[in-house]
This record gives sequence, C-alpha cells and structure tokens, in this order.
Amino acid sequence: MLTIEDRIARIEDRDQIRALIALYAHGLDLPDRATFVSVWAPDAIYKVDDPFGETVGVEAIGAAWDAFQRLFPYMYHHTMNIVIDGPDGDAASATSFAFITGSDRAGTPWTASCTYFDEFARIDGRWLFTRRYDQVNYMVPWLQPHDGLNGETRVYMTPERVSHLLSLA
Repeated sequence: MLTIEDRIARIEDRDQIRALIALYAHGLDLPDRATFVSVWAPDAIYKVDDPFGETVGVEAIGAAWDAFQRLFPYMYHHTMNIVIDGPDGDAASATSFAFITGSDRAGTPWTASCTYFDEFARIDGRWLFTRRYDQVNYMVPWLQPHDGLNGETRVYMTPERVSHLLSLA
C-alpha cells in the first residue's frame, strides 16, 4: 500500500505528465518551436503515421516541427481522455486522443483524429517524452478552403442554415 507521501508524489508526477502532453500541443499550435523541442528526451523517438514517418533525437524532431509548420500553418490540437499508466519509478506511459483542426499551406481546412501512445522518463527531475507514436485515425479536408484569417469563412453556420437543419428534423 502506498503511503500518503507516495500518493501525493504520484499525483504530482501525473500532473507534470499531463502538462507535458499539453506543451506538445502548445508548441505545435501557437506555434512555438522552443516549447515543442523542450518536451523531448535527447534520444526520443517521434513517429507519425504515413506519409510523415519516424524521427529520432531532438534535432530531427525539431526538423519535423519545421516541416509541420510549413505544411500546416494553422493547427489546433484538442487532447483528451488521457490515461496515464504509472509512473513506475522514473518511467510512465499514456494513451490519449486528439481532435485536430487546421488549414494546410494552400488554405484547405481539415479535421483529424489521432490516438497518441506515449512513453516518458524522468530525466534530471523532469518528465520528458522518450517515445510518442501519433496514430492518425483520419485526416479529411473540409468542403471550403479557409486560410485561418478570413472572418467571413470562419464559421459555416448561419441563422438560415440553422433554420434549414432544424426543418429537416
């Protein structure tokens, strides 16, 4: 049975891991390369389903961030249903889901669903990703391009559309 001190330490560790998962998304979405690169262990493995592939090490992971920013200048990660296993000593793992929206470089908006499979290590007192596998469940374009800035196409719902949809019920 865990002591109260051990339970508190476990809660604090899990809170730090949740914050790490959030910082990953902030690094991509704000965008903030330094934040994104800061969440990885030096020899971490970052894998995203095809066509993106696997990168190893912080330098290569930073290059992957550069490529994602060129491809997708607008991304918004909504990470949820985080289940953390552990920690067991200085190691932990987690599974979570993300709903992601954004626009590609051509202005085509898209929606994606991903499942993250994560492994973490506490290195010098700080939790870091040692492995993140981003399983892309789907990534589909929307019907109209949106550049992320145009207020006229930001929301496709209008009072007329709402009325029309309600009339179909």
